[in-house]
Amino acid sequence: SLASLMRINKMKMKLLSVLLFSCLSFSSFADSLADRMTARRPAIEKLKQQGLVGENNQGYLEFIKKGGSDKNVTAQNSDRKEGYSQVAKKQGVKVEQVAKVRAAYYAKKAKSGEWVQSRSGKWKKK
Repeated sequence: SLASLMRINKMKMKLLSVLLFSCLSFSSFADSLADRMTARRPAIEKLKQQGLVGENNQGYLEFIKKGGSDKNVTAQNSDRKEGYSQVAKKQGVKVEQVAKVRAAYYAKKAKSGEWVQSRSGKWKKK
């Protein structure tokens, strides 16, 4: 029906807005948040290059093999969640919606040979 089509289009526009907003301004919310995340980037990149960590389909870093642990991964995921929460609050959407949009962004941004998790939950090398 026309009403359901309008609801779907409204939802798509809201998600597009979240995507654009989060991609363009995610790192500009708080200098300390962005600074912390940037400072950890070399360590995170090294773990990705070693094939130990990948980008999951929920917008967070995850160890490919269960039981992995690293303080940089834990801290980065915590800061990502904080950033997602800030975007969600400003956009009036759920944190999970922002996280999934970012998951798609991180998967697209992943370098060749890095692990990414598909929507269905399967891990694959890009």
